[in-house]
Amino acid sequence: MVDAPPPEAPRPTVKPDAKTPEVLFVLPSDFKREVTAPLAAEFQRLAAMCQLKKKTKMYKSARREFYGTFAVEEFEGEFGTNKNKLASWQKLCRHLGVGDSLPLGSTTECQRVSPSELNSSFISFGIACDTKTDTGMS
Repeated sequence: MVDAPPPEAPRPTVKPDAKTPEVLFVLPSDFKREVTAPLAAEFQRLAAMCQLKKKTKMYKSARREFYGTFAVEEFEGEFGTNKNKLASWQKLCRHLGVGDSLPLGSTTECQRVSPSELNSSFISFGIACDTKTDTGMS
């Protein structure tokens, strides 16, 4: 009996970008993200699946497409899409650990949280999203 050759890795779809000479990576239709896995691990799985080489234009394009798609999806899943919903803004502020000493009784008050507080908390937020840290909020 002859062993069949391994299936060829799916190749990413490439579409030209009118603004730059670079190519844009399009997520393969057969890539199904494991939503409980960290984003970084899922990107590495995608890169291996598509045989992307680090430091290439295609790898960088794939990374932009992947995080641009799935980071937004993660954020919207956690905090919703209604920018006028007070509960979502309060949840975001609590998640970032900012505004604890403020009443945050309106979306405007939430939006006025000090930019320095938000900047220092932003990295923590990214790490929390990527590691699926349970914030205890529902």
